[in-house]
Amino acid sequence: MHRRVYRLKLDQFTPDEELPSSLYEHIYELDALLWAERGTFLLVAGKEELQHARRGQGSPRSHWWWYVDELQVPPEPVKEQHEHLARAFTPADG
Repeated sequence: MHRRVYRLKLDQFTPDEELPSSLYEHIYELDALLWAERGTFLLVAGKEELQHARRGQGSPRSHWWWYVDELQVPPEPVKEQHEHLARAFTPADG
C-alpha cells in the first residue's frame, strides 16, 4: 500500500493559514492507527517513559496521544467535534 509522504512541517503555517484537507485526513488516519495499536506502542515505548516524557513536555490533555496510557475510549476526532458543534448550532428551521 502506497502512502503519501508529507514533508510539510506544521510549524511552517501561521495561525491564519488553513491546512490542506488532505493533510487533516492523513492526521486522522494516523490518529486512528495509533489508537488501534496503543497496546503495542505502550509495550515498545513503556508506560513509565511515556508518563515521564508527558510531564517533561507539559502536554495538555487536548494532545491525547501523550495520554494514550490513561484513555479508556478513543478521542473524538476534531473533525467530528466540529461537525457535532455545527449541527448543534444550526437553526431548527434550516
